[in-house]
Amino acid sequence: MRVMINLSWNNGKLPTEWKTANVKFLRKQGKTNYYSPSSYRPISLTSVMCKITERIILNRLAAFIEGMQIIDINQEGFRKNHSTSNCLLRFIQNVIEKYNKGEITLACLIDLEKAYDSIWREGLMVKLHKLGIQGKTWKWIKNFLNNRMAKCIFDGFIGTEFETNIGLQQGSVLAPTLFNIYINEFLNDIKGEYTNFADDGSSGSPESQRKSMN
Repeated sequence: MRVMINLSWNNGKLPTEWKTANVKFLRKQGKTNYYSPSSYRPISLTSVMCKITERIILNRLAAFIEGMQIIDINQEGFRKNHSTSNCLLRFIQNVIEKYNKGEITLACLIDLEKAYDSIWREGLMVKLHKLGIQGKTWKWIKNFLNNRMAKCIFDGFIGTEFETNIGLQQGSVLAPTLFNIYINEFLNDIKGEYTNFADDGSSGSPESQRKSMN
């Protein structure tokens, strides 16, 4: 196993089998109509060897982006010592502070639809390179994202294998961190307090500040 992982890392290439996924579908809670494809969340089941290698790459990648403080400090998703609880506590604290000052907080809640599925892979690779994520790590991630194959499995039915040319696979070990990097500046231009967890975000500004934005 170690030999295969080292070969993949040093050459920046993955076996085809590592990049082929069985896509299963989980029901999203609270949906009223399960005859609609949007009521299901696709999860990609990939090679165990690939997931082990992804974990090794992730450790290197996370150490770099956290050490260089690349990720927005308000991003609480899929980071060590961060959680949804931090998002809630920060939001509640901001509302209480503004209330104590006699201000009204206007909140905007954001949820990106099909966020992982619509990631532009080429744009992500350019962004990684500009951030200093280069060399073997960059080369491996590029190969990891390219020429990915998948087949859908649902209720005993196995579909025809097809190539995926866009997006990050849900179920991938690396996908959440790559997603965080891709949307890192998403809320940077917001005037006021904000917090986000992966593709979910909230922004709030007091009444006095909101008037100055008009």
